[in-house]
Amino acid sequence: MKNHENNIPSPEQVRLIFKDTYNFYVKYKKYLNNDEWMELVREIHEIYQAHPFELCKIILVELLDIFEESYKVKYEGSIDK
Repeated sequence: MKNHENNIPSPEQVRLIFKDTYNFYVKYKKYLNNDEWMELVREIHEIYQAHPFELCKIILVELLDIFEESYKVKYEGSIDK
């Protein structure tokens, strides 16, 4: 089912990328504590291994940025921008 030629996912793979990354977002959208970061990183690797496409990588990087900024707000009280 996987078509990695030119790193272009099929429509079904796109659906699964969005589904898995959205579920990942929902799971970690609450503020994280220090102990949860390792679990989050492990899960990022699992998702990307399941969907090794540029689209998936971009979504995961953006979600990680969102989580990091939320973490900074909670634990450092500010956002660097």
